[in-house]
Amino acid sequence: MKNQNTATILALFLGGFGIHKFYLEKEFQGLAYLLFCWTLVPFVLGIIDGIMLGLMYEDTFYEKYNKQIKLCNNQFKNRCVLCTEYLDSANITNIKHNILKDNGVVCDKCLKKINDVNPKIAMGLNNFHLEHIKNLLQKSDLRSTRVAINTVSSNKDYPVKLNKKYKARAFHTGRNCWKTVNNIIAKDENEVRELLDNSEFREPYQIEEIFREPTERQIEFAPYFGIKTPVGASQEDVSALISIQQDDDIPADIGLIEYATEEGFYISRYTGRKALYNLIFFNSSLEDRIAFFIFCVYRWLSVDREINLNKSRHKDLFYEFSYKMQTDREFIKSLNRYQGEDLIWFGTFTHQWNDYSGGSKNTKAYKICALFLKDRLGILSEGNNTINPNIRKIKKELIPDYRYDAFPPIRDTGRNKNYNRSNQGCFNTVALFLLMFFILLIFA
Repeated sequence: MKNQNTATILALFLGGFGIHKFYLEKEFQGLAYLLFCWTLVPFVLGIIDGIMLGLMYEDTFYEKYNKQIKLCNNQFKNRCVLCTEYLDSANITNIKHNILKDNGVVCDKCLKKINDVNPKIAMGLNNFHLEHIKNLLQKSDLRSTRVAINTVSSNKDYPVKLNKKYKARAFHTGRNCWKTVNNIIAKDENEVRELLDNSEFREPYQIEEIFREPTERQIEFAPYFGIKTPVGASQEDVSALISIQQDDDIPADIGLIEYATEEGFYISRYTGRKALYNLIFFNSSLEDRIAFFIFCVYRWLSVDREINLNKSRHKDLFYEFSYKMQTDREFIKSLNRYQGEDLIWFGTFTHQWNDYSGGSKNTKAYKICALFLKDRLGILSEGNNTINPNIRKIKKELIPDYRYDAFPPIRDTGRNKNYNRSNQGCFNTVALFLLMFFILLIFA
């Protein structure tokens, strides 16, 4: 691979003999310089070539004087699309194995990184686009550095006792026959017995837990997202893990999972945050929906970080508000415009050079909640220039840093290289002017 600085120095000091032309594999021009060196014209041309080479953009130099990677459709690629390193025979063993579906090329180092995450994708790289590969590497690094959900092998290690699904067969006194009840959601068999006792059933009870093994399609599909199926995972667990990757989600907070369990929802311990917010918001009763909504508005405007509504010190106040607003049709209509995941945060803000938008703050539902919190708890909204003093901390909690810095080389390498190239170009320009000054002094 030809180096721009080397070519510039050769042209300035030995350009009269055509050495820089031989270095750049321009043999015919090099011989012409060498034959006419006695006329001193090649020395002047060499200085001009040196100035032009020194002021040339690095990308232009590499495209012109280095052998590029040629694809089957006669397109040329000279940089790795992941790490932005220049490609040559030193970091490309077999070009056929390094081409993406959108004709991008990766170096052997990045190919090895892809192979470590998922060998099947590395072997069939030409079937995947660049964005899919970037997401695969980013989520794989996120999972290995911050998310330790795959290390949990049993419910005993989990801090929350989740609900399970049961089916029971018992004698129904009302119909005077044996009846099978499916999809009973409870924490254990004792709770199932209590539910049956309160539903006109009598013992003996035949209770069995419903556990569905992951399907073959799930097991085959999961590795394409860099997911390693946990030991003892159910069909719902694998489905939740895949949904986290597809929806660009993160695992839900333990407090929110605890709240969903207390409300009788059947969820996986791997359920994502967006999915859990949607589940709670759309499957709760109207009273619980309104209480949960004003609770989320309260969390956004206040410094209280409690995420379990049942443990909130203002729970009674939220349900008092919910009871009053259940008959307000305009409020309910405004509330129905929200998705569950919109309640994670409200409005738009910038965090780590990225813009995020959550639930709207211009709806009637939000404004009524904000006004109620102001009157009853003295909590002011951002519109009154009393922004939450811990808003930075809250934003970091809502959007963890590791989601966007999980694979820095993809994003940062190009930026750093451009910065270095600009500094290098300024240095080359100053050095060339100094060299020209000394050469003129010598000839004078």
